[in-house]
Amino acid sequence: MRHPPQHRYADPAPLSIFCFGTTVLLLSLINVHARGVTHANVVIGLGFFMGGLGQMIGGIFEFILGNTFSMVTFIAFGGIWATLGIVLSPWSGIEEAYKDPKEFNQALGLMFMSWFAFVVCLTIASIRTFVGYFIALFLAGLTLLLLGCGHMVNNPGLLKAGGWAGLVCAGASYYCAAAALFREVGLVKLPNRSLIYNRTPPES
Repeated sequence: MRHPPQHRYADPAPLSIFCFGTTVLLLSLINVHARGVTHANVVIGLGFFMGGLGQMIGGIFEFILGNTFSMVTFIAFGGIWATLGIVLSPWSGIEEAYKDPKEFNQALGLMFMSWFAFVVCLTIASIRTFVGYFIALFLAGLTLLLLGCGHMVNNPGLLKAGGWAGLVCAGASYYCAAAALFREVGLVKLPNRSLIYNRTPPES
């Protein structure tokens, strides 16, 4: 009697984390005015497809695998990047709907602060995952906080500081993704210590 073949699912985490890190990297490079670029319109395509669609696909597979934390993180961040893509798109008419540019700046600030509140919850939950994930999410929260405050008080220095924090966040994300990918292909084991400690079960 033949047994049905055992199916092994691929790990979707490297895809989603690379998508996140790459989108953060590009946006942060613009926020620090790398190569004199100050307009973030080029992020639109990346936000829709790599940051948005790529992470959502990864999140759906995490759902299939039963990984609640990763599912929530990847799908939610995919939605965040897609939202940013729509806000930045000229055809959306969102920016033009605000008569006063200062009001639009305040709206952007509120949007980033709302995302910051969400990422704080993710960061707390990540205490039960891996060191790399906690660091990446902590830096993502710091980036959103600086960008939110920068827009609300119209402070270019805070916006640039958010860009620098985002660059470090992108680096941490790339490390986490590379660690998972390299381990999967048997290349090299990059340390990414688990924050879940095994406890000795109580004696009955």
